[in-house]
Amino acid sequence: MGFNYQIFLQLIVFGLVEGGLYALVASGFSLIYGVETKYAKEPSTDSAYSYLSCQVLEQAIKKAGTIDREKIAAVLHKEKFDTILGLYEYDERGINKAQRGFICQVQSKKRMIVWPKDLSNAIPQFVK
Repeated sequence: MGFNYQIFLQLIVFGLVEGGLYALVASGFSLIYGVETKYAKEPSTDSAYSYLSCQVLEQAIKKAGTIDREKIAAVLHKEKFDTILGLYEYDERGINKAQRGFICQVQSKKRMIVWPKDLSNAIPQFVK
């Protein structure tokens, strides 16, 4: 008996997620760039975060005025970058200053944010 993905999705599954807002990333990326229309499905957060990374790099190169990696690194540590997830700003370690963790739960085959309350788009469900 192998792994049954359909049964897995019917279970109460929670996961801690760091970074941005999962539900908003995919829908915002889709709306702005027409990904859902072109491919008939919502984009993954991986594609949105890849795009965001390219946005940050492009802006850092423009602000540095060069492709010299030390100058780009200096810009990355002191500037703010406008992205599909809003403004990004990094500390001296390269960590996004606005980074927040949140808990997601798979509900009806979709990953929903259940905590913190101000970001949630669903109520946690528990097996009785």
